[in-house]
Amino acid sequence: MPSHTYTAISYSQRPKGPRSLLFTAPAEDICHWAGVPRKSAAFMKGFQRAIIETHVDDIVSYFEVEENISPTAVVVAFKPGQVKLNPIPGFETSPNAPQILSITIDTPDFDSIDIYELARRAADALGQHLGDTHASPPPNIENDSQYDGSAHENADQDEDDPESAESLLSLEESHLQQFISQLRSRDWIKKAIQDDEQKLRTTLCDLLKPATIVDGQHRTRGAARCEQQIPFAVVALIEAPWKEEVFQFVVINQRAKPIQAEFLSAIVSSSLSEDDILDLKSRLEQAGVNLLNTRIIDLVNGSPESPFKGMIDFKITGSEGKLKFTGMLQLAKRFMKLQTHDPKRRFNTFFKQIFQSCVDGKNLTENRENWQNQEWFTYFCSLWTTVQQHFNQLGFSNLWEPGSNLLKIVTLHELQNLFLDWLFKRMDRIENAEQFRKLTRQFLTNLNGSFFTDVWQLKSLQSETGRRYLRQALTNAIEQQDYRRNDPLFKGLSSKPSK
Repeated sequence: MPSHTYTAISYSQRPKGPRSLLFTAPAEDICHWAGVPRKSAAFMKGFQRAIIETHVDDIVSYFEVEENISPTAVVVAFKPGQVKLNPIPGFETSPNAPQILSITIDTPDFDSIDIYELARRAADALGQHLGDTHASPPPNIENDSQYDGSAHENADQDEDDPESAESLLSLEESHLQQFISQLRSRDWIKKAIQDDEQKLRTTLCDLLKPATIVDGQHRTRGAARCEQQIPFAVVALIEAPWKEEVFQFVVINQRAKPIQAEFLSAIVSSSLSEDDILDLKSRLEQAGVNLLNTRIIDLVNGSPESPFKGMIDFKITGSEGKLKFTGMLQLAKRFMKLQTHDPKRRFNTFFKQIFQSCVDGKNLTENRENWQNQEWFTYFCSLWTTVQQHFNQLGFSNLWEPGSNLLKIVTLHELQNLFLDWLFKRMDRIENAEQFRKLTRQFLTNLNGSFFTDVWQLKSLQSETGRRYLRQALTNAIEQQDYRRNDPLFKGLSSKPSK
């Protein structure tokens, strides 16, 4: 087992903060014992962004000039129990003062370990993050008949069942459980090997290395590629739990150069468990992370009930989502707040007259809180699932694919605006989801799929003028059985909206 030893200064910045180490190490060493848990479609648990090879190449070129240095520290976090610290005789100090220590890091020889064994160890390590309540004992990886992953895969199916009590598990934990289940499935491992064995091995090794690079993956990788033993100052958190690693990454990157909202939401929702988020709530909010937005978008993209499941673009490697993060977040938030294109519609009036009866609560205040906490999502899903089913029954199933006119963000917004406005004008008191779906089908009666498959001549739909023309065309199609498509949406701006 390869071992590295350094002389380090141990100190604490804050009384309740994790203890830190300061030492220097060559870039090659850091890459050997510190992994980079990059987020991808297969591994949502990761929190680092994908490596940018051109950035690494730039760093290699930078260090080819011998005068060039990188004075800022690389930040790493050591997993609990992964380093040995020993006082150096003659350098003893008081307990609260900085101490000079010897730090030893032992790293397994990953090249000599079978990839299935790496997967088993990674599954065990990730399972520990969930605790004994959710982690199952690992199967015997040497026995193919015992290692088919069926027990874990069946458990995941139960958790995805909206009628099951296990569906109450947080979406954040289900991301991790799914990945653990995959790592314990020999069939999944075989397919991953066929797709890209080196990529799989790298991911597994990154998970199993004693430390994680929190900040500085590009600098370290570029310097290591130079093969000149370029030393870096290393600030290391010791005995750092996973949630502390994620928190430090968010704070460092959010303060220096804000992380894209899509990627930030993906980090918080899938790299942290529900308990982690609760523990870090005040710190994340102080760092400018909007946890409400994270929760909303995670429901829309991750809930089995959502017709938009897996369709949102989070700007992560391997993601197949195409719908714009910001637009979908606003669509969901506007439904939750019962907002339409008419600014005169007030939430309190709308909710009290239309939706209060379908929410369980002792009074209006409690009903309103229950709606905004969870119930809105049930009816949001009912609306869009009914829209999807309506066009499927008409033979237009391809409309529920990114790129169609129906799934343009502006179309979704205007269709939802018109539906909520229609509900408000009717003043029907909604008692349950089935009644809501019946009203939705009634609203859609005249709206044919060809409205969205015919060519739209009007451009710049996101402009105020474009939205107005789109809204008028949708209104005509919804209200008129013999709608002729003579609006500017189809004819261009040479024609005007019909009265």
